[in-house]
Order: sequence, then C-alpha cells, then structure tokens
Amino acid sequence: MTFSAILKKDLSRLELGDQVQLLAELAGIISAVGTVKILSLDDNPSTALVIKTENPAAATRVYQLLKRLYAYKAAVE
Repeated sequence: MTFSAILKKDLSRLELGDQVQLLAELAGIISAVGTVKILSLDDNPSTALVIKTENPAAATRVYQLLKRLYAYKAAVE
C-alpha cells in the first residue's frame, strides 16, 4: 500500500467535527478533485457535483460529509 493510500485511509477515520470543519473539509476535497456538471435530461437542466477518487476510504468520507451536512444520500459509482 502506498503512503498516499495509507494517509487517506487514516484521515478518513478521523472523527467528524462541527459543521464549520465539515464544510471546510468538503470544500477542500471538492477543490482538489471535484467538478460541476450541468446536465440536461429530457429538456430538464440540472446540476451535478462529481467527485472522482479511486480510494474507497476517501469516497466513504465524502459520502459521510454529504450525509451529515445535507442529510443527502449521494450516489456512489
């Protein structure tokens, strides 16, 4: 396992903080690996936030952040 993978795994295990800390963490992740896409399905435009990672621990952390901050169930592919 690479140093980067070990670090991401360890960071994803940290306890979730207060709302300001959660927003800061999510903003950092989005600025590093996030993209915003405007989708048009059946002439109904919508916006999607796409965060790509190959690390399952990082994906789990983003899911936890979105769930805690916005009570939103994100789609994980």
